[in-house]
Amino acid sequence: MLPLLLVLLEARVLPPHALFGAPGAYDAWRRPLTGTVHRADLLADTTWDWPKVTASYSAPDHPPSQVLPGHDGYWSVKGTPGTDNWLRIDLGLPLRLAEVSYDFDPDSVDSATTSLLQSPGSFSAQLGSRTYFPTNALAWHSHGRRPKNSIFTTTYGYDIPLPDSAGPLDSVRIGLAGLGTDKAYEERLRLREVHIRWTTSDALRLRPEDGGRLRIENTTGRDLVLGVRPLALPDGVHATLAGHPPRVLPARGTTVVRWHLTGLPRTARVPVAYAVDASEDGHTVTTRCLALVGGTGRAQPLC
Repeated sequence: MLPLLLVLLEARVLPPHALFGAPGAYDAWRRPLTGTVHRADLLADTTWDWPKVTASYSAPDHPPSQVLPGHDGYWSVKGTPGTDNWLRIDLGLPLRLAEVSYDFDPDSVDSATTSLLQSPGSFSAQLGSRTYFPTNALAWHSHGRRPKNSIFTTTYGYDIPLPDSAGPLDSVRIGLAGLGTDKAYEERLRLREVHIRWTTSDALRLRPEDGGRLRIENTTGRDLVLGVRPLALPDGVHATLAGHPPRVLPARGTTVVRWHLTGLPRTARVPVAYAVDASEDGHTVTTRCLALVGGTGRAQPLC
């Protein structure tokens, strides 16, 4: 009987409260809530109208959009008339970010002996007119390689963690100028990819739907306490939650919540960020999802 019971518990076919709550307890032991948290790339799903990517200058056939995931090219400023070139990714709304990563083509970065005085890019982020500069460079994880017949490592990119103190941010900026750089150095650099990550949980599955609705699915085998957070919205857009979401979402259960959205532009789409908390035994995790919503209320999920 014991092997059969273990098979049933692992398959999650028993109600969570059966056998004095054994299925729910087993699921919590095998899949703890805190183990569902991970970092997800916001740029994994992009569209023609999101995010907005701009640059101080771009070489022909090498636009700044080439740094987004899924593109095989790179951004270059070869032929630029000046220095201090930059690339900016505008998310369109304030979000709490966990990490930003960027990589240059390793062959475009100077050898280690010269790059000791030349930084492969610089990073900053913004919320409106407020600019955030990361201060703890020791927390950055560098991407590098050691050229043949060299004792030095050439750095060509970074993973940059963003602490909670950074607050919500709506854009990130990668600059080419750095200590000891010049116009010729900036023209050599080829920025291949940028990733912007936030923290989310797999305990819930969120599916934005048309008409301001959000479908919430409990992916675990036990009941979870829900907490629906206010939407993150662009300036000028407002949302009011309709009704009262359920306090508890049963194991593998689904519910739908709805917002009344106002201020949506008629001829364009805007990003909307959803966040729902799931709690049990004093632990809380948050599942996040992004969607583009148009004036008619039609939603395109990006998660």
